[in-house]
Amino acid sequence: MDLTCYNSYYEVNLSVLEENFKKISRFIAPAQVIPVLKADAYGMGALEIARVLTERCGCRTLACSQTYEGLVLREGGITDAEILIMGPVLHDTLPHAVRWDMQIPLFTPERVRSLSREAARQGKTVKAQIKIETGLNRIGAWPGKQLQEVIDALHQCPNIQVVGAFTHFAQAETPEDAFTKEQFAVFKEGVAQLEEAGFHLSYIHCCNTGASEWYREALDFSTHIRAGSLVLGYSDIADGSNPMGLQEMLSWRTTASFIRHVEPGETVSYDRLFKAEKPTDIAVVSVGFADGILCAMARSHGPVLVNDQRAHYVDTCMDQCFVDVTGLDCRVGDPVTLWGYSPSGRAFLSPQELSKYGQVYTAYTSQRPDRIGRIYIG
Repeated sequence: MDLTCYNSYYEVNLSVLEENFKKISRFIAPAQVIPVLKADAYGMGALEIARVLTERCGCRTLACSQTYEGLVLREGGITDAEILIMGPVLHDTLPHAVRWDMQIPLFTPERVRSLSREAARQGKTVKAQIKIETGLNRIGAWPGKQLQEVIDALHQCPNIQVVGAFTHFAQAETPEDAFTKEQFAVFKEGVAQLEEAGFHLSYIHCCNTGASEWYREALDFSTHIRAGSLVLGYSDIADGSNPMGLQEMLSWRTTASFIRHVEPGETVSYDRLFKAEKPTDIAVVSVGFADGILCAMARSHGPVLVNDQRAHYVDTCMDQCFVDVTGLDCRVGDPVTLWGYSPSGRAFLSPQELSKYGQVYTAYTSQRPDRIGRIYIG
């Protein structure tokens, strides 16, 4: 659809994506990158991102969270790359995952038997990876008795080919985190148990975005890492050091739709939440909380870019928000950048900066509704 139909749009820089992938690959070598394209690649468009990763970067394995996400990639022409579904494959979605040759996570004997029955029904041998629990306590089998039950079930199901094992760290954003190291030790126990049971693992991965930036011992143990926000340019290191030198590739832009002058004592927005204490100029911007402008962030006067200048929110409604532009050069039609780079490239605002207002930065980008346009450059 023509971009002029939208009140706002995401600009996604694919050249930056390609460069980020190269930087990550060099940093983690000899391990390889599994880009995680869940939630429509964090709002940036999973199919377009997957095409760049496979065609321009040579990536051979992708990951998604749900079967539907893998189906979108397969039906969109991503047929040569392996696709790992990281979350539970539900009963009703299992036939689709098998039909479209996705790698399926297994962590209970019941799921092993269910997958084997579906594979037999379709006359196929399916690939699976074992999810090992190490402390996040989401899904997975603990090494020892639980994992042995999975192994015993697998030995009865020759139509399942176990190709890998993985786990997920709970708080790997802090370098040298003790709990992350405890989880890694447990993961190694699980991998050893699988290998002793006769499984040859082509995929061994535990490092998410945060761990990939500092945990060299885990990188050296692994064949792959899982990089979601990392590939898209977001470093997860708590101190903001960005050791790989990545660049963010997403900008969200709109324009000022109206300028309202407010005198002292006048109020703005529903419930009269803002009361002017001095003569104030308000830019009305045609996006709101339905588009991703968090109420808590707007009412805490979070930052926004107007032209190349920093301004701050006053409040947000469902479809429009208010920005204090007092003393700034702002006219109707001037560019407003909700995050990312201003059109000139001279100003920048990361969604990571907005995390202090009660929502992780990936939640900002991944909640993109259809009424926000999307354009690709590079």
